[in-house]
Amino acid sequence: MYTVTDLAPSAVTGISDAWGINAGGSVVGQMDTAIGFVWTPNTPNDVNGTLLQLPTLMPPATGLPSETTALGINTAGDVVGSSETVDAGGTTVRRAFLFRGGVMTEFGTLVPDPSNPGAFLGNSEARGINDAGQIVGKSDDTNSVEHGFFLDLSVSPAMRNLFSLVPPIMLPGPADPSVANAIDNSGMVVGTAAAADAAGNIVDRAFSWTPAAFNLTDLGTLVPDPANPGKFLGESSGLAVNNAGVTVGDSETVPPSAGSIRMATSFGASPVLMAGPNPGIGTGINDNPAGTEMVGWFQSGMGPSGPVTSGLYVSSAAGVVDLNSQLATPGWTIQKATGINDKGQICGEGTHATLGPGRAILLTPTP
Repeated sequence: MYTVTDLAPSAVTGISDAWGINAGGSVVGQMDTAIGFVWTPNTPNDVNGTLLQLPTLMPPATGLPSETTALGINTAGDVVGSSETVDAGGTTVRRAFLFRGGVMTEFGTLVPDPSNPGAFLGNSEARGINDAGQIVGKSDDTNSVEHGFFLDLSVSPAMRNLFSLVPPIMLPGPADPSVANAIDNSGMVVGTAAAADAAGNIVDRAFSWTPAAFNLTDLGTLVPDPANPGKFLGESSGLAVNNAGVTVGDSETVPPSAGSIRMATSFGASPVLMAGPNPGIGTGINDNPAGTEMVGWFQSGMGPSGPVTSGLYVSSAAGVVDLNSQLATPGWTIQKATGINDKGQICGEGTHATLGPGRAILLTPTP
């Protein structure tokens, strides 16, 4: 059973999202569709805490409003995400940031500004940070395509372009976007990148990468290609990774010609369905010594506005669990689970019977 904490009760619009959680139970996200925040428990893994609104990268002298989103946090409390600012030419852009020790630092992009040495062009976003301070995300590149990046400030202030899974022989040609979504403490990066299947079709695939590697590794899908042993059909995405190198995300489960169904998926030695039969996605995984736990969400029904989702929990001990069946705090419905720490605390999004929908929440296991 879980106790539910509303992380942003002071939100003016009542709308908030939680995107990342660290070992001590600190949670990052966004409130009022514009303000990045970090919620810190009063004591590690407590259900009560304090909400801090993050500053922005926008220079005060511009007088312009700025949107900030916090997406990742490590054990030390370093926060990454993206914030609006202005480039050297006065254009409003979004840039990856690090919030550490009360200071916001911008990382630029993969595109140096030739007219302004030390400045950059385009947009970027940081999505994950590990305990070593290595950062991953996505950035515009020189070909106006978004590519995943890896950044290790202890080695270089420059982003490393991760490119994609499309063979170089096919480029330039099809657009080959990628995004790095998460990084573990060994430096293993996971994400989603354009790839070419055995027939030469451009598809999205979950990938892994390490700083010692030159190329990305295609993690495949749940649909083996019968005509090409060792290859796969369809698409997948990689969204989170634990320190054992197990990745979670989603994958198509039937051949594309029969209709696209995306299912919550775990990628290890081979892709494994996390839960079924409903469409879903895996968004978080931990390193609990008692057994790895994974979270995400699945389609639990249809409403007037479209699909209705429910928070998903999966472990070897409990199996597949709808989080809405495990709530000790009344009035809540959990729509999405986005992250989980080793204490089993889960962050995500929920609806309250009187407070309304779109609330950033923390679920804490009851003793």
